[in-house]
Amino acid sequence: MPADNAMTRLAPPPFRSDSSMIQRLERHATLIFVVALLTIAGGVALANYRAARRLSAERLVLHTHDVLSELDAVVSELNEAESKERGYELSGDESLVTSFEHASMRVEERLANASALDAENDLQKRRLDNLALASRRALAAMRAAIDARRSGSLDSSALAHEVEADELVISAIRDSVAALERDERALLAARRRALDASSRHTFWTVFALGATSMAMLAVAYLTARSALRRARLAEHRTVDANNQLSLRVTELMRREHEITGLQRLSEALQLCLTSSEAYAAVARIIPALAETSREGFLAVTNSSSGCVERVAAWGALAADDSIGTMASEDCCALRSGRPYVVRGEDERLRCVHVSSAVRDYVCLPLLAHGETLGILHVTLTPGRVDGDSIGEPASRYDDEVTALYESNEWPGPGHDGARLALLRRAGGQIAVALANLALRERLEQQSLRDPLTGAFNRRYFEESLRREILRANRNGRGLALVMLDIDHFKQVNDTHGHDAGDEILRNVADVLHRSVREADVVCRYGGEEFAVLLPEISPETARLRAQGIVDACRARRVVLGAGRTGQVTISAGLAHLSAGDGGAELIRRADTALYAAKHAGRDRLVEAGSEESSSVADLTRLHEGT
Repeated sequence: MPADNAMTRLAPPPFRSDSSMIQRLERHATLIFVVALLTIAGGVALANYRAARRLSAERLVLHTHDVLSELDAVVSELNEAESKERGYELSGDESLVTSFEHASMRVEERLANASALDAENDLQKRRLDNLALASRRALAAMRAAIDARRSGSLDSSALAHEVEADELVISAIRDSVAALERDERALLAARRRALDASSRHTFWTVFALGATSMAMLAVAYLTARSALRRARLAEHRTVDANNQLSLRVTELMRREHEITGLQRLSEALQLCLTSSEAYAAVARIIPALAETSREGFLAVTNSSSGCVERVAAWGALAADDSIGTMASEDCCALRSGRPYVVRGEDERLRCVHVSSAVRDYVCLPLLAHGETLGILHVTLTPGRVDGDSIGEPASRYDDEVTALYESNEWPGPGHDGARLALLRRAGGQIAVALANLALRERLEQQSLRDPLTGAFNRRYFEESLRREILRANRNGRGLALVMLDIDHFKQVNDTHGHDAGDEILRNVADVLHRSVREADVVCRYGGEEFAVLLPEISPETARLRAQGIVDACRARRVVLGAGRTGQVTISAGLAHLSAGDGGAELIRRADTALYAAKHAGRDRLVEAGSEESSSVADLTRLHEGT
């Protein structure tokens, strides 16, 4: 399925929602609530302000009371001073003079207090200043009378006159104090009225703000309740839509898992260098990729025998060795060349290689480059597969699977062929990867091995020799080289023909492969000459190994044609790697030992550095000198 159609199918279905209306109601409720809070805050601030004003008015009232109290005290102290002055004039008692002085001091203190209290009222301040001046004059006159009484210059007529004058002064002072008290009492009355008005205004203001705030909070509550009811309805719709979306997301995640699995399979197959690595990758990834698969196996066709060999398995089949090799006719998928599915109890012909205990399975032929490479067998879990019953008749199912197999469309959710379409894509990747690896291995074999004997060619020998010399020098372990040549090979070719010569070459190569270790390198150096590279070996073991090769060739009988057999002998030269040797030097010493074996009568082994090899080397140097 195209990507845009797949995404359209996975998109959530459209549904109607009251989200915009709910948002508007929420905004209105929030606005009303904020206004109510601001109103309450304003009422609190106003109440605080009014309370501060009331406290200020109360302080002013108390201030007026304090002023009146001080004025009353001034009059009282003046009366006290006048009484003490008159008593002294009549009795001459000095203690009365002391009391007079104390009263005078208290008059001064009361005047100072009153003046301080009315410091901000200019009119009252001037009146208090006049009162203070008059009081001080009266007190001064009283002191003058006291002094006259002490000196004896005050007679009865003067005393009467002085008393009259004092009364006038005191009367004037009382009048002044009365005027001050009237003004203060008038100010007190005005302040009391202002205080009462402020209290009433504060009460009604707080009441109005409180009522307004409660009304706004009630409206906000009703609005929020309506929004909540609508939100619940919208939530139910959203839950339904989310459930549908969840199903589609689950399907999308499954698709993503499958696509990711295919990508992992593709990447793993691309990284494989050999078919064995590819088999292991398939056995590791396919079980996780095909969720409906309990077990399965991968089998490939052997090009030489035509049989189908199991190369990888997973699940219970991994431990089942009964399915090792089978004929291509044993699998219905290989017979028909298309997917073959068996489901439940249908009457379809079952593949020979499948156990009777397996009810549901699928076999997918692996096709690449017009060639059938093998099969991918997967056992399906019983029950339901993507929505359809396993026990359903297979005719319609086969048509659908075949159509899916031949198309590039991806099945939709719930389609019965979804898993098999996935397996089909996986099988296609596996088939292409195996075909490419087989081609690569054939090309590698052709480039590295001799097609007649199966031994490595000279180019591979030279690369291996260079690598093994570096490894031997690095690890400090021995390295030996055996150069071999078939005795009288040209005579055999001339006498019995090239077919007999080829048979001898194959037999010698077979002896060499049977006589060496897996790590040793057997090469056809050229013509009838072979080379055997023996890494990590001691000189004694190398000598025994080379002598064993010579003896094994001598014991081998070769069919030369027309029912005739003959004996094959070889001459061998053995050389060991010395310090500072390169590949050319090691080959030269092994060749010299080989020529020594030929010179000594053939069918033998000569080791480089021996007496025979040294004599041949001397002859070679003598020949080169002449």
